[in-house]
Amino acid sequence: IVPQSVDDVRHAHHLFIVMLRTEMLTISRDEFVLALRAENIGTGTHFRGLHLQPYYRDKYSLQPSDLPSATFTSDRIISLPLYPQMEETARLVTANTGKNLIRHYRK
Repeated sequence: IVPQSVDDVRHAHHLFIVMLRTEMLTISRDEFVLALRAENIGTGTHFRGLHLQPYYRDKYSLQPSDLPSATFTSDRIISLPLYPQMEETARLVTANTGKNLIRHYRK
């Protein structure tokens, strides 16, 4: 799932977050990240549910099941490489590699 553009809003081209439908794949989000890395595409996991961060998890005795929607999202999103000077070829390689991996690991 890719972000949708919004009229009159300009993208900062700082992070490009996608959500994997892991229930439709034979691998987890983390395994997908490793598969991208094997293809020389780095990713990030910039956003984790606050309740999953060690400080808050421990201080408030939180479990992943306490906030299921946040956990669901946290377990599925990744940041793909994107920056203002990124060349079109690199963007296409990233997108096509991701699509190919999804096809390969589709249930």
